[in-house]
Amino acid sequence: PEDDKSPFLNDDEISLYQSFIGTLRWAVELGRIELTFGVSLMSRFATAPRTDHMQKLLYMFSYIKRHLDSKLVFDPFTRDWSHIQFLHHDWRDFYPDACEHIPPNAPIPRGKAVQINMFCDAAHANDHVTR
Repeated sequence: PEDDKSPFLNDDEISLYQSFIGTLRWAVELGRIELTFGVSLMSRFATAPRTDHMQKLLYMFSYIKRHLDSKLVFDPFTRDWSHIQFLHHDWRDFYPDACEHIPPNAPIPRGKAVQINMFCDAAHANDHVTR
């Protein structure tokens, strides 16, 4: 979106664009967390959006319409990822003093342990300028 050369929106269209951004942020707050990155990315252009930016926002609304039954699932089972050959990176050269500080007055954990799995798109949505 940064290298977009389409025409800028007029004042009324800018207002509509900003309204759409607000609506999409509301959707994220209500649980459509898969939209978070896209909405944040498009929010950067709220003061001077272009026609292609508006088209991308409209595409996000069509995505929501096509995926009305999507849901966030909390799976109580632990996954074993040992069979997958993930790349291992040693970040200690960049963050030599990094450590997790747990306050001495932290409460004793209750219940079962939680496993958090996160995967990210290394293409950063094809952000050609800032990736």
